[in-house]
Amino acid sequence: EQECTGADLDAQATGTVLTVDDRANEVTIAVEVAQPGWLVLADTFYPGWTAYVNETPTTIERANIAFRAVAVPPGTRTVRFVYESGWLIPGALVSLVALLGLLVLFRSSASDVKT
Repeated sequence: EQECTGADLDAQATGTVLTVDDRANEVTIAVEVAQPGWLVLADTFYPGWTAYVNETPTTIERANIAFRAVAVPPGTRTVRFVYESGWLIPGALVSLVALLGLLVLFRSSASDVKT
């Protein structure tokens, strides 16, 4: 992991943001750039986010300590940030095991009451 600081940015590198679609777990930005540069998203850098440039996975770098940045090659590009929590599947499995355990306990206690 490296940090994208102001010194890394070329002062002449500019681009145009064409569209922004900001949802709870996904941010999609269409950009047009004339030369390679960085797209800096002023959202907090946080584990669990993945980025794609034209649906190709790319590395998210830390920008200005707190924000997210991805390298963008020249041309019209679609950059997509997706939040995929690593705890979703383990959490769902723990919940399922707990639910099954409760069902077993209730069934065994219900059968004890009948006898």
